Amino acid sequence: MNSSIPSEAPEAASHRPISSDLPVTRAELMELHDKFRAVKHSACNALAVVMALSEMAERNPTYVEKLTKTVLSKSPQMVAELREFDDDFRALIKAMPE
Repeated sequence: MNSSIPSEAPEAASHRPISSDLPVTRAELMELHDKFRAVKHSACNALAVVMALSEMAERNPTYVEKLTKTVLSKSPQMVAELREFDDDFRALIKAMPE
């Protein structure tokens, strides 16, 4: 997967470019973007497993216990990852001038 952000994305033209005098560097933004991608990937994978197990449990009740265990283990993990990303994002915003 390519983790680079195109410099001239079509939708980027309507957004105000990040000023070079901000205390946030491109490297910091790229690091935050990479963290977001990892959290998104992890959440999508967990939800795909939950969805698959839900469909299986609908057809065969023996999968209900596996579904329950998966939801109980994956949910706190997803919440923790989202909170960590939120903390990182808020720290970056705090570093920016108002």
